[in-house]
Amino acid sequence: MTAETSLRAILAASSSVTSLVGARIAQNAVPQGEVLPLVVFSATHNPHLGIDNTLLADEVTFSVQCWANDGVSADAVADAVQVALAASADVISRETAYNEELKLDCTVLTVQWWTV
Repeated sequence: MTAETSLRAILAASSSVTSLVGARIAQNAVPQGEVLPLVVFSATHNPHLGIDNTLLADEVTFSVQCWANDGVSADAVADAVQVALAASADVISRETAYNEELKLDCTVLTVQWWTV
């Protein structure tokens, strides 16, 4: 199972997350006009190799974006995501954003995940 599949499975299994976003948890992009709030995530992989090129570990950094109609709702989703991931990954930063064109708020979590 990939880190991306595992992350999505953890979020989908969390009653706190799904009570807020339902099944609207997506990798990379969501269809235009999707109901809010929702979670969309992307990943960056940083493989750690041994001297013989054997994969020792894969450090995955996720950008988990929690989108909603207002900042309070976006923060609530981010809080639920953070709790759901507490046993599996580390949230290393948190920031807010606003998309003027869409008039939507976002709370972005940077999540560090290791696959060994």
